[in-house]
Amino acid sequence: MAVGRARYERRATQVLMAAQYEAMSKRMHHGFASRNGYYAAGLADAGYTGIKRVFERPYGGFLSTFGEGHSPDATQITKDLGQVWNTESITVKIHAAMGGLHPAIDAALTLAAEHTLSPDSIEQIRIDVPDAIYHHGWWVPERPLTTIGAQMNIGFAVAVALLDGHVRPEQINDERIDADDVWKLIGHTEVNLDNDTKDSTWSEPG
Repeated sequence: MAVGRARYERRATQVLMAAQYEAMSKRMHHGFASRNGYYAAGLADAGYTGIKRVFERPYGGFLSTFGEGHSPDATQITKDLGQVWNTESITVKIHAAMGGLHPAIDAALTLAAEHTLSPDSIEQIRIDVPDAIYHHGWWVPERPLTTIGAQMNIGFAVAVALLDGHVRPEQINDERIDADDVWKLIGHTEVNLDNDTKDSTWSEPG
């Protein structure tokens, strides 16, 4: 019952991906998800009913709604339950930025270390990225940039990586986000769309 109720409540938490530009609402995803799970468990404990068999219902169930035309298999939901722990395969971000920006951050840090780069010696930053990162992680930023926008903009992330040697929570504050040295480097940044395969052993573009 709690699962059925939580799935129903989840509809209210969905926010468009464009929230990265000006909004604060992206942070609400995690909070609402936690709140709704706790809320649904409390209702179920009090005897309040939600949707029974919320995943399997042939009409209006989760799988029939979101898996329409794909022959969803409900047995996969509990497959290896208690035996396989997905926490062992979770990747923990090492930079306080969108995951798709990490390769560019790593490349910037590597180049800075190999060539002993100083911010004043950088005339141009050119970053080539595949479609998903280009459209999700790049737009020409404008001041003031929100904290979420900073964490999801490849120009900002690479700029603070070069300036500070890392991208950590201390870089994601109003003072650092609006710093002149950061925006100077952002102004030297060019980001290009490149979907060509660079590594034959890697199935993804870029």
